[in-house]
Formats: sequence, C-alpha cells, structure tokens
Amino acid sequence: MSLLTSSKIQRYVYLESIASTNDYLIEYLSKNNPLQPVCAYTFNQTSGKGQIGRKWFSDTGKNISLSLLLKFADLPVHQHYHLNKSICLSLLSFVSDLLPDQDLKIKWPNDIYFKDKKIAGLLIQNQLKSQSIQNTIIGIGLNINQDSFPEELAHASSVFQISGSPLNLFETTIDLVNKFMMQLDINLMDPIQVENIYHKQLYALNKKRQFRISQEEDSFEGIIRGVSKDGKLQLEAKGSVLQFSNGEVELIPLNES
Repeated sequence: MSLLTSSKIQRYVYLESIASTNDYLIEYLSKNNPLQPVCAYTFNQTSGKGQIGRKWFSDTGKNISLSLLLKFADLPVHQHYHLNKSICLSLLSFVSDLLPDQDLKIKWPNDIYFKDKKIAGLLIQNQLKSQSIQNTIIGIGLNINQDSFPEELAHASSVFQISGSPLNLFETTIDLVNKFMMQLDINLMDPIQVENIYHKQLYALNKKRQFRISQEEDSFEGIIRGVSKDGKLQLEAKGSVLQFSNGEVELIPLNES
C-alpha cells in the first residue's frame, strides 16, 4: 500500500516568474488545502533557496525550478530521514536517465553532483500533524541548459555542459515529475533498499577530504563513512567517528583557494 495519498500530480501550475516555488505552494496550501498532489514550476525563479537559507542560482529560461506538494496517508514523523533519502534517490534516478553512464552522486544531505560539481539541489519542507508527516513540499532545482556559471559558482554544472545537448524545458519538467513520483512511491515502501543504495551513492564516500566546522576557520581532514539512520553524516576524523547534523560541518570543494 502506497504511503502517498496519490503518486500522480493532479494539478500543474506554471509560473512565468516567481520568487520561490516552495513559498508559492506553502501559501497555496494554506488557502486551498488540496487533497491531491500539486506541482508548481517555473523557468524564472528569482529568489530560489537551498538548504540552510543558501541561494540557488538560475539564469532565466535555462533551468527547471519546481516544487511538489505531496500528502501522506500514514507517515510517522520518525521516518522523515527515510523520506529525505527516498527523495534524493528519486531525483538521482531521473538525472541518471538524462546522463547515463556519468559519475553522479548524492552530496549529503540533498544535492546531486556530477563528479565534483553540483547539478541539482533539493529543499524539503515537512508539515506535521500530531506524530505524522501530513504534507511535504519538495523544491527541486535542476540545471538543464545553463551554458556558464558565475565565477563564484565554479563548482556548478548543468546537463547541457555535460552532454552538449539542450533540452526542452516543458517536456523535461513533465518527464521529471512523472518519473520522480513513480520512483518515490517505490522508494518509500522499501527502507532497507533505500538505506543501502543511498549509502553507496554518497559523494566522496571513503575518500580523504577537507572539512570545516561551522563558525570555525580552520579546516581538518576527514573521511565520510556514511549517514546514520537519523540522517547524520558519519565522519572519521581526529581519531574517531564523529556525527554531524545538517549545517554543522562543511565539505570544502576541491581546488578551493
């Protein structure tokens, strides 16, 4: 039995321009309280947000920014880490379809990387009722036809930069939503498989990299060993395995000066 009330989007809302598709759906939910899933999408998001308030860059008319409003039949609050991992793997699956045989990974907790560059990101906002997740709004930013990035975003990439082929944004959006929803429905029903695959697909797994603790300037060397069932990054450093919540530690990009 599906944990989603429906795995098919019942309404698509195209927005010519919007500050944030997540914010749009939060307001939409408060005014309409829809019973079925809704998708809001745009190719011109002016104030896109990533994790912990970070900005999401996107040139007008080149990339996909969308949000999905999903409802659950019965998803306990303690399973929200499983939900997060299921969402990440569902997006990874779609990007892998666009870029077969490429080196795609999940950078903890919610980014999709091609080699050492970010190609997609997620912003997940859950709404709770009692001890259950009632709704979730999933924001997806996917770099599609971006041909160049600002200098400060040297660690970003796009489908076009990797494949050399532009894509139709409307067609790709519908394809993304359909495949994402289908895969999410499957993932939510198989927590053991999700746990195993998510771990194997982690970016920089078992590799020595430089990290920085939030609010501290000095970096240190560590090795990602996995992610705990409660969503914490497991990092071997300073003679022991440490655990960090989202926002507590930063993986320093390769070649950062």
